Amino acid sequence: MSDQNPNLPNPAGNPPKGPIAWMAGNSVAANLLMVFLLVGGLFMGGNIKQEVYPDWTLESVSISVAYPGASPEEVESGIILAVEEAVQDLEGIDEMTSQASEGNALITIEALDGADVTRLWQEVKSEVDRIDTFPDEAEDPVVTITSGQREVVRLALYGDAPETTMRDLADDIRDRLLSDPGITQVELEGVREREILVEISINTLRRYGMTLSDVADAVSKASVELGGGAIKSGGGDILLRIKSRKDYAGQYANLPILAREDGSWLVLSDIATVTEGFEDSDTWASFNGKRAVTISVYRVGKAGIRACPTISRVNRRISRKV
Repeated sequence: MSDQNPNLPNPAGNPPKGPIAWMAGNSVAANLLMVFLLVGGLFMGGNIKQEVYPDWTLESVSISVAYPGASPEEVESGIILAVEEAVQDLEGIDEMTSQASEGNALITIEALDGADVTRLWQEVKSEVDRIDTFPDEAEDPVVTITSGQREVVRLALYGDAPETTMRDLADDIRDRLLSDPGITQVELEGVREREILVEISINTLRRYGMTLSDVADAVSKASVELGGGAIKSGGGDILLRIKSRKDYAGQYANLPILAREDGSWLVLSDIATVTEGFEDSDTWASFNGKRAVTISVYRVGKAGIRACPTISRVNRRISRKV
């Protein structure tokens, strides 16, 4: 009958091995190692980068081309096929997705893993800019690197007020939000874009021997903002710029259109009705059964934590104003 205690480890007399056994036999070293790990963890934890709303970028390039008045079939044949043919042989492309809608084309190019998205964007833009078969009515293509934007907060401005008043208040809120250094992008939704409407009857045009193109040319030439070059001087270059942009209907009303025989000028308000309004669109929004404008903040930087109280204060001020 054996006299060994069965509760003792290693009844065969072999010494224990492993890290736990070593720590059990070297308690001072184990405690020093634990203190080192705790202090190192606390130090590294305080230096970890923390972002409430981190910026991130999708590995893709988007190409957007506006083609006003065109059907999806015309957009596909006139825009999308030309773009796909121009960029299909570029390196670094994983997948290309195209979407044709009424009046707009959107092509999204996803990059391969590890590919340089900036270089791909430059190559795509270079190829798209070379395309000369776009329809004359199509606007210039916009090539951008698709950015991932996270909506931070959304406000709703609503009430029993005219559309012009709602748009003025929404623009004021947007300007105040963008003045905060922590807010980088604010968009308005559910509101139509402003337009200056010029209405002329056919009989009036015939009376003065004019066409709509004549009036349109006069209006476009009267509202320009172009660079005029530079003048070199001893103190440096003086930049010249032609700035004759008009933003209100009253500025167009007194626009000279046609010289009369007596030397006087026929102005736009003499032959047309000039008013300020909104584009013809079905865009609208409502909140609690009333007309509304939604204001979305999509990305906030390092000051994101204090941006929300700023938005709340602006919201309270505007609510009292309405």
